[in-house]
Amino acid sequence: MYEIYGNKIVQHIHNPCHHGILIPADVDYEVDNPSCGDHMRFTLRFDHNQRIAAVGWSGESCAISRAAASMLSGEILGRTRAEVEHIGVQDLFAMLGTTLPRSRNRCVLLPFQALIIALYGHEAWYIYTSHLGDED
Repeated sequence: MYEIYGNKIVQHIHNPCHHGILIPADVDYEVDNPSCGDHMRFTLRFDHNQRIAAVGWSGESCAISRAAASMLSGEILGRTRAEVEHIGVQDLFAMLGTTLPRSRNRCVLLPFQALIIALYGHEAWYIYTSHLGDED
């Protein structure tokens, strides 16, 4: 069923990393994609050095969005807020290890949107995505 996606995406679809919500969490944010009905929630816990000590996510979303959440959660574990701020939209697409149709960009970006808004607010999300155009 997922043969059209690269091996890395398929691996994360079948064996997602950090799936499940953290309770309690220091950061907890949910976001929806109104164009398709996907929903994503990201939760984070910080250690005494303000590094991300635990990540949890859940979503009623497509396979691409879940794979992106899995990859992103592994990427941010152990980082500070300042370090996460240096992860860009293109880095997230690079994590996938393959090129997807442009129509799937919102799927990839949904977990990133939840994370960025949770850590830095809505304005930061608009800055991250301002160059992507209306369909992203």
